[in-house]
Order: sequence, then C-alpha cells, then structure tokens
Amino acid sequence: MLALNKSSDFENVEKSSICFFEFSNDATSRKNPLRRRLDALGHASLEVYSLEDLLVILRKGVAFKCLLIAMQDEDMKLELKEISNSSNIPLLLVAPLGLLNSMIDVNGKFPEFRKLDIVCPSCNDEELKLRIEMLSQRGEVFHRAEGKFISGEYRFDSGSNSVWMGDQQIHLKPREFILAFELFKNINLLIPREKISVEVWKKNIRSSKSRPIDVCVSNVRKKLKLIPENGYALRAIYGQGYSLVKLG
Repeated sequence: MLALNKSSDFENVEKSSICFFEFSNDATSRKNPLRRRLDALGHASLEVYSLEDLLVILRKGVAFKCLLIAMQDEDMKLELKEISNSSNIPLLLVAPLGLLNSMIDVNGKFPEFRKLDIVCPSCNDEELKLRIEMLSQRGEVFHRAEGKFISGEYRFDSGSNSVWMGDQQIHLKPREFILAFELFKNINLLIPREKISVEVWKKNIRSSKSRPIDVCVSNVRKKLKLIPENGYALRAIYGQGYSLVKLG
C-alpha cells in the first residue's frame, strides 16, 4: 500500500510535477515547510513517506520534473544510489549547512548521479525556483545510462532487448529493439529509410525491397502500443521515412 498523503492516491501521482521525499525516521502527516514553499512557487508536489513507496513510483516511470530530497545526515548515499538507479529524474538535494561539504563531491563518488544539484534549506525562493528549472531542463527527452534507456514511461534494456512499460516487460526481436531505440532517440524527427536500413540491417536496403522496414515498423508500433490513446503516433512519411511523434 502506498503511503503518499491523506489527499492523494496513486491515480493522482502523475498530476504532480515534483516528487518530495524526506529522509527521516519520523514520517508524519504534517506538511514539510519545503513542500509549502513548492506550493507557493506554483509547483504541484507529491510527498512520499517511505523509500519503498518512492522506489515503486519511480519504477513506474512517472515523469516528474524533478525529485526533491531533504537530507538528514550523510549516511544516505547508498539510498541515493538506489534512487538514482531506479530513475533518470533529476535530483535536487536539500542538505543542512553541516552536510554540504560531505555531499558536494557526491557526483565524483557516484557518477550515476548525472543530473543532481544541492542547496541548503535557507536558500531563498528565487534560488530554489531557479535550481528546479535548471535541473528540469537537464532532463532531456531521452536519457542513457549503463545500458538503460528511458523516454517517458518507456524504459529500454539493451541487455535483454526488452522494453518496460510501467511494470509490463515487452520482449522485442533484436532488429525491432534497435528500430524502437532509434525512433525514441529521434522522437518528433523524421528518420529516413536509408538511415533505418543502415542502423537496423547494417546495409542500405533499396526502396524496391523496403518491405522488411515496413514490417519491422508495424511490429514495433503494435508491440509498444505507439498509438494516440497512449500519447504517441508512429507516422509514415511517404517516400521519405518514419517519424515517432509525442502527442499533447
């Protein structure tokens, strides 16, 4: 069961732009002052009370603008590593002044923290807002880390040629996986048939023999449910190639 807050349930998670988590042994229903500041700045936020619940949400692939974590002490780096391995959402750590020196080199010790910033609780609202906006801009449409690829709710695992949609694992054929990867990497852009044939088949398939491309595209569209109802459209551009468009 998710212990989010009294006014939230899991269906409302995606309505929040920022996920707030506090490392504390005393999880209470009171609203943290930092979260009240987020509300005042116009950021809809979701407060999560346990690390277990936080990891469940992150592994669902919910696309928060950033994850704001209030630190209590420096012995939390292993937990931070677990959080980072579960999602590519940018992390904003709020650490007391006494912890800033020990946390400042966290990127060097844990290179998987690719999108991370640190502020102290006493920073003013303008600085807090700026840090959040700068972090969210680092959250590119597509992220790559240690063979894991993430785009929205789709998580690609190159080690198994599979794609995760939330908790659902979809196994693809090797060529289907490469094609899906290229489509998401170039989302909203036209991919010429020539590029698809070189990337997927490692050779240039003549237009008169391009049916293998069309079949592979059709299989990817069907298996990954790239349809308007799911917010995507995989379009054929006559005589040119294909484009995966993110709708809305």
